[in-house]
Amino acid sequence: MAAYITQVKTLRRQLLRNAQATGAATARSSQGPMIFNELWGAAAIDATNLWTTTVEGTGTVTITTSTTRRVCALNTVAADQRAAIDSSLRSIFVPSGAASTAEIYKRLILEWEMQFSANEPGGNNRTAFGLVGGATNMSREANDLAAFGFLADVMQTVTDKAGTETETASLVSPTITNWNLYKIVVRNAAIDFYINGSLANTHTTNLPAVPLNAGFNIKRGVADAAVIVNIGAARMWLEDE
Repeated sequence: MAAYITQVKTLRRQLLRNAQATGAATARSSQGPMIFNELWGAAAIDATNLWTTTVEGTGTVTITTSTTRRVCALNTVAADQRAAIDSSLRSIFVPSGAASTAEIYKRLILEWEMQFSANEPGGNNRTAFGLVGGATNMSREANDLAAFGFLADVMQTVTDKAGTETETASLVSPTITNWNLYKIVVRNAAIDFYINGSLANTHTTNLPAVPLNAGFNIKRGVADAAVIVNIGAARMWLEDE
């Protein structure tokens, strides 16, 4: 094993020398994931205060095990109620509106797996999943957002700066009862939204100008059917290019 490790280190040094000699770019540097769903316990959201929960009425936030993964289930239970989780980890990166050589980090990325138990996305203009700024918990009514939401049961991408919004219908329309992979990429002058690897929208207006943390919120409307939102793996990280 020691000989193998030595060979790997030698090969890595040689690759770096070759890259420097040819002017090739070295590998992208990143901070590494800040949030891991492995921290979700068997019976509670976590044991180390990485997440906070918000429920209204009989709403619940529970940890369950599906056939393929451990999930955090958000359940509004009854009409006009809410269930949400928010990360207590807040990114240091804030969109500045222009690229800068004086900044280490250039991108903030949030990625997560999500499934709805029914084709009912909760209260329109109430449900939101993604990034929220300041000390505010995630909700569709919150200021400073970069999130997915719904309007008339159509998936939207939303950016909000201090209460002024840009809201656009998603170019990708997933079957929400399937497991789908969602990603938000925050850059200095734009925010990109992806679903299953395909670009859903790019926003360049009303970008939040405050540090952001992850949040997932379902709020059921008075006339809406019951729905549970399952959150699978979730991670957030920073990149320097």
